[in-house]
Amino acid sequence: MTACVIDASVAAKWFLPASGEAFTAEAPRMLAELRRRTAAILSNAPLVTADERLANALAARYPVRWLGAA
Repeated sequence: MTACVIDASVAAKWFLPASGEAFTAEAPRMLAELRRRTAAILSNAPLVTADERLANALAARYPVRWLGAA
């Protein structure tokens, strides 16, 4: 994975109880991957979100990844 921007819908899955939440297995795997490597603050990094509507709205203009497509 290249550098990315994580929105709150993904980060919250790292800390909140998993009951009833989608993609609760994918979010910790992503966190583990990010921790394995060092990361500088970059521009033009893709946004990673669990919010499908947000991903669809931004996809035409910005680099974005929906967690459900991972």
